[in-house]
Amino acid sequence: MWTCEKCGREFKRINQSHFCIEIESVDNYINQFPIKEQAVLKSIKEIVARNFVDSEETIKWRMPTYNKNNKTIHFANHKNHINLFIGEEVLSQLKEDCMEFQMHNGNIKFDKSRDIPYDLVEKLVIYKNNM
Repeated sequence: MWTCEKCGREFKRINQSHFCIEIESVDNYINQFPIKEQAVLKSIKEIVARNFVDSEETIKWRMPTYNKNNKTIHFANHKNHINLFIGEEVLSQLKEDCMEFQMHNGNIKFDKSRDIPYDLVEKLVIYKNNM
């Protein structure tokens, strides 16, 4: 086990990459990243907030999280990609739309080297909302 000297968190790997700041809100999460990435994350936040109607916005597992009637959506920014944790059922129902992206355990990975498919993000969120 390795403990970060700055934040006191413990990790299995020595020098594990992580964020030391305490994340208290979705806006706080987004604002820790460079301006260009903030714009992308704000767009995803707006899509989820607009289409996952009456959901509660919070931070869980250090990620923006939206909960509604035992349904959950998360998103997370990484070095080379953004993950949208939308659920296995949504991805299986809309798999034809998602084939060009990596999917695993209910999340879909959008590579930052390509344009983020906001129309697909919206379609996934709307489907989740209507489940």
